[in-house]
Amino acid sequence: MAEACSATLTVWRLVDGKPGHEKQSQALVEGLVNQRPVQTQTVPVGNLKHTLRALITGRWPELNTINAVSGVPDVVIGAGHATHLALLAMKRVYGAKAVVIMNPSLPSNWFDAVITPAHDGLQAGGNRLVSATALAPTVLSDPNPNLGLILLGGTNKHFAWPEPQILEAVNQLVTHQSGKHWLISNSRRTPNSTSNALNTWCQQHDDAEFISVDQCPPGWLAEQLTKVGEIWITKDSASMVAEALNTQAGVGLIDLPLIMPGTANKIAKAAQGLVDAGEVGVIASDQYNPAPPRSAAANHHLTVGAQLLALLGL
Repeated sequence: MAEACSATLTVWRLVDGKPGHEKQSQALVEGLVNQRPVQTQTVPVGNLKHTLRALITGRWPELNTINAVSGVPDVVIGAGHATHLALLAMKRVYGAKAVVIMNPSLPSNWFDAVITPAHDGLQAGGNRLVSATALAPTVLSDPNPNLGLILLGGTNKHFAWPEPQILEAVNQLVTHQSGKHWLISNSRRTPNSTSNALNTWCQQHDDAEFISVDQCPPGWLAEQLTKVGEIWITKDSASMVAEALNTQAGVGLIDLPLIMPGTANKIAKAAQGLVDAGEVGVIASDQYNPAPPRSAAANHHLTVGAQLLALLGL
């Protein structure tokens, strides 16, 4: 294990092929790199049979090649259910500190550190760290005030999707800010009727362009985040909000009603907290707060990186 803060820390990042999970683990690695020298190795989650054997025997010969390249890990990091057993197996085989992002399905005290976002409502303490938002990578932002970005989520189990209200919100955002060019993009959850309506609407407005998620080349969204001066996101997309807050763009939320009004919802509560704190704007049927100007990225992942090293004693 690393003996001093100046020593290089070897970190293995387990990945399950899900971009949302991999962004969070990459963000945590960036938080560690911000504090001290780190050598990182990305390791795909392997065969479950090999993982279970490693848990039982304490040996994992299939990873010997990775060992030869990077050395034995000091810390192993994973996000997503598929990484949980592999994290514990690597802890057993290598004596590494096992760090899980998002609350695990297995007992939390089996891991050396658990990192959860504040909207989960869990208290920090013991081996648990709580981040202000979901972890999101660093964005090297150079915002252009004449460019805007609108990102739409879609149907889910928590929020209703009132299409006329959403289309009107987009209309107001675009038409009330003359001279700004807007890129509007959907997600795989966006209903086809919404996407089709926006595509047609954009063809009638010179200041707006609809880019379907199916047509976006790899890295398109990450590139736009570095350039735009204003970003609006539907309220259901918590991870996208976290990414937007790591830019220097103004950020706003397009309001969505809960499917069951009056019920406690952690994402809605977190979104309202950002609005109340003045960190983001909001547009709703009866409310419009402009996206507040921002000169610095939130970069909560950097804070969590420092907290994690302190927790692990590294």
